Amino acid sequence: TNPAPTALNEKGNGISIYNASCTIYGLCTSQMIPCNSYQPNTFQGLNYGISISNYNSLKSVKITHNDFLNNYRGISIRNSYSSEITSNNFEIPDILTNNPLGSYGLYVESCSGYKIEGNEFQSVASQLGMYGVAFKTFTNQVANTLYHNKFTGLSIGVLTANTFPPPVTSKQTPLSINGLQIKCNKFEAITNKNIAITSGQL
Repeated sequence: TNPAPTALNEKGNGISIYNASCTIYGLCTSQMIPCNSYQPNTFQGLNYGISISNYNSLKSVKITHNDFLNNYRGISIRNSYSSEITSNNFEIPDILTNNPLGSYGLYVESCSGYKIEGNEFQSVASQLGMYGVAFKTFTNQVANTLYHNKFTGLSIGVLTANTFPPPVTSKQTPLSINGLQIKCNKFEAITNKNIAITSGQL
């Protein structure tokens, strides 16, 4: 945690992971199976809460029951397979920089087979957060799901760039087509776009 108003490059990162699988869970505080109560890990006031960069795309990550509060970038994942980002809370600040992407809760690039489910993305109180989730660059034959997440008070809820679904054969039905699937998400008080497709297609 580094809540002091220092320059972004002085804030540091919570966890940086290079070419490795990882599991980052909150602490179970109940005696129930499955667990129904957690004490979250908290990443606050950082440049990146969690930054993951792999050159082996078979590495997977599982991140669940964590709080990402007022970080420039909450989670960044590059080149992973079958990762799960579930039941996390993101409070995203509005930070203007020379980087056109700005601040975000979750960034996913060149990944496949992932599940992003049950997370909450919202702007920091009295500020207008930029992006909830941003996706970039993939074409693959497996399902990637963004399901049952909530986006509140942001400029853009979901941003996609250079993403393409796999080729469709004559035997496929719409329900059998893979690629990025955005299902049953809730958007409230979004000022610009709920979902913005800047290049490619869904």
